[in-house]
Amino acid sequence: MTSNIETIRNAEAQIPQLRDQLRALQAEARANDGVVDDEEQAEINQVESLINTTQQLITEKLRTWGANKTAYEKLRTKLATDLGKVEANEDAAFGQDKRAISVAVSKVDQAASVEDYATALSRTQELERLVDLFLKQVENERLNGLTTEELMEISLADENIDEVFTEEYMEALMTIPLKGEGTPELRDVIKKIEKGLSGANRTEVLTELAEIVGEPPTVADLDADYARFLILCKQRDAIGKEGEKGDIDPVDEKLHPDFVGSREQLMFGKVLGDALGIHEVFATLLSPTGGLVGPGNMLIGSVASPHLSPDNPVALHGTVHDAAGYLDSFHDEGPGYNYRGSEIEAMVTSAIELLPQSWENEILPFTGQLSGIGYWIVEAGDEYIEARFDEGLVALEQALESARDGASDQIDEIVSAIEDAKQELSDKADALRSDMEDAAAEAAQDLQDLVDEAQAEMLEASDALEDGFEKVSETVVETIENVSDAVGSFGEGVGEKLDAIANFIWN
Repeated sequence: MTSNIETIRNAEAQIPQLRDQLRALQAEARANDGVVDDEEQAEINQVESLINTTQQLITEKLRTWGANKTAYEKLRTKLATDLGKVEANEDAAFGQDKRAISVAVSKVDQAASVEDYATALSRTQELERLVDLFLKQVENERLNGLTTEELMEISLADENIDEVFTEEYMEALMTIPLKGEGTPELRDVIKKIEKGLSGANRTEVLTELAEIVGEPPTVADLDADYARFLILCKQRDAIGKEGEKGDIDPVDEKLHPDFVGSREQLMFGKVLGDALGIHEVFATLLSPTGGLVGPGNMLIGSVASPHLSPDNPVALHGTVHDAAGYLDSFHDEGPGYNYRGSEIEAMVTSAIELLPQSWENEILPFTGQLSGIGYWIVEAGDEYIEARFDEGLVALEQALESARDGASDQIDEIVSAIEDAKQELSDKADALRSDMEDAAAEAAQDLQDLVDEAQAEMLEASDALEDGFEKVSETVVETIENVSDAVGSFGEGVGEKLDAIANFIWN
């Protein structure tokens, strides 16, 4: 195995050679006439650029190499104690896992021996996961052997629980990614887990979960977390019964059809899971309604809990408040409902704890509200209001766009109707003109025929002219009646109205 440090050192060795080459070029350029021409200057510039680029690359690579070396050494030191625990374990049931860790250690040492700290760090991170999994499995085995009374007396909290309720943690909670949130696939898997897993079904469902939330966690990691979840359920039930906390409510999906697997529920699970050292999906099932405002499924009395946006300051407070209260009530861990450490609310809490147990259980969840909500309004209020304002602007723009589109469509319809009307009137006008021209031509022909006939029959001229005028009159009257029928409501003054129509159409 070779290390990138060898490449870096080889590059460093080239720098003096390049500088010698640069000096030689400069000296040669001045040797003839003491003037550096354009071609010579181009060669000098090329060498200078190569030196600068190489130096920058070396600096960058050395910085990265040094950072990897520091991170590796820190993590390896951290793992030393846990690796000692693995080595000391002689349970044959974990022999295969122990050998896998031994192989992983050898691979880490191999990379570190040639100073390939990028590879060494990557392998140590995988080693850490294997060690954590091994120790959790061993601890689960031990915990499963305890009686209920013994289980009630020990701590099942993660060693880093104190970090969970810090301001840094809570600020990160607002935007933390939660894989699978809001998907029907995750909702279905959570429901399967809630019913209980065993045998082949356990492996199958946890494989589904691993595909949704990604690897890591692996199926083996999730299996260890599920085993710890079952132990936590035993402790929860025992401590809850002793403290008269009542039963854990399942989610009422008639009231909250989209809550299971939602961001609100998973945020609660994230806080609880980080405090207890299990995946957020399992942690949500320790108290499925955690993240809803109010106790259980209800806000108060018969009023169902409202569905707030996950970035709402009240919702963020409710998530942390529920998790902190649950930890204290069912596992004797964490800061309790007064998670912000308000001195005033601490005094109120102390007073409430002197009340009968049933009263305490009813009133205690109302503590920590003022300091908690106040904190989140300060931390997330501006972002929440800005986000809602931006959403309002987008909605307004969409509404205006829709209105503009609707108005445009209506205008198009009106214009189209006008064009159709104009075309219809134009067609009618053309038809009327054609009818009148035909009638006039027919009348003129009739008159011509009468004139011809009068010339041929001079003796009957008077009678012929009289008959001709009567026929012309009848023809004109008939034509006007036809025209009146065609224009319908035009009534009298047909000619004037036809001219007006023509002006409208063509102007």
